[in-house]
Amino acid sequence: NSTCQGQCNSVNSNFTQCNDDSGCICAQGLATSFLQCEQCMYENVIQANVQMPDAKTGSAAMITAYQTACGSSGQPVLKSLSTMHVPTSGWDGPFGLGLNLVGTIFSVGAAFFLGMSGLLLLSNM
Repeated sequence: NSTCQGQCNSVNSNFTQCNDDSGCICAQGLATSFLQCEQCMYENVIQANVQMPDAKTGSAAMITAYQTACGSSGQPVLKSLSTMHVPTSGWDGPFGLGLNLVGTIFSVGAAFFLGMSGLLLLSNM
């Protein structure tokens, strides 16, 4: 996503420059930038209301694996970095489906009618 591209490209280049140095890869500043990049991609997928284009996009599992790998190499990353946050302003979940008052009354009435009709049929057999 172009919104997160600059931020995520910076994180990617920092990871590349670190080579295999776990102290560099797991530094708190880079870990925080990595989480912010993943969070940005996650929020953009939600706002666009599309399926994730890549399994790594906003992946909480990938963040947890990163944290675990850093911990295994003796470079622990803060626990708070493994938490993705769902944006709350204007977000109604994966989809917003609901009935208004008239639709609810009609649906409950139809269900009641069908249920009572079924009971009436069964009781008269």
